[in-house]
Amino acid sequence: MQRKWQVISPKVIVEKKDGFGRRLFIVFIIFVALICLFIVGYSTGRHELVPLRHANLDFRQQVLALTEEIKDLVDRNANLEREISALKLNRQIDLDALRVAQEDHKQLQEANLQLEKDLSALKRLVRKGRGGYLKIQNFSLNQGESPNSVSYNFTITQMIKEFSESAGDVIIKISGIKDDKHVTFKLDELSGSNPLSHKMRFKHFQNVNGSLRLPEGMVPEALEVEIIPSTKSLMPLIEKFNWHIVN
Repeated sequence: MQRKWQVISPKVIVEKKDGFGRRLFIVFIIFVALICLFIVGYSTGRHELVPLRHANLDFRQQVLALTEEIKDLVDRNANLEREISALKLNRQIDLDALRVAQEDHKQLQEANLQLEKDLSALKRLVRKGRGGYLKIQNFSLNQGESPNSVSYNFTITQMIKEFSESAGDVIIKISGIKDDKHVTFKLDELSGSNPLSHKMRFKHFQNVNGSLRLPEGMVPEALEVEIIPSTKSLMPLIEKFNWHIVN
């Protein structure tokens, strides 16, 4: 009996590697890469933030500088407004002072003119001998009840104390512009006036008053008082007053 030989084929055993370790290694590599990326990004961002911080600091400094400049401009503007107000006030004071000075000068001129008239009249009295000399004082015009109504008042005074009696007619006239023409009206020509005429007779003085009605459309400029004496040796008188209503 023949012996059978059995040939046993060798088996190749392949060793299986551990899959968990490989995955752990890959995770480690990725972690290291992320850390490197973080470090690189932090370093880059830090270098980029430094200029931004400087720029922000410069911007804040510019804002503070502009704020101070605006505050300075506001203060300067307030000072200028105070100076302008002071200049306006000084100018108004100067204008008022000038107006007062002009009015005083005008009154002085009128007073000087009256003194010259008085002196001239007295000189004539001396040349002609003893006589009477009249003067109109305290003249005023006041607004009446209607726009065209005006009241007047004045005093006729005898300047020579020893003069006996002063008598005569008192003629009142108004002059002005009407229809672009210069016109003059006597008191008795003004309808609605009261009284229409005046007479005087006194020893020392006499008050004269009344009301007149202006013609429609007339712009008055002056009122004239004329005294025509009937007493012997009494000098006649004509005096004109600018139209000025006292309210």
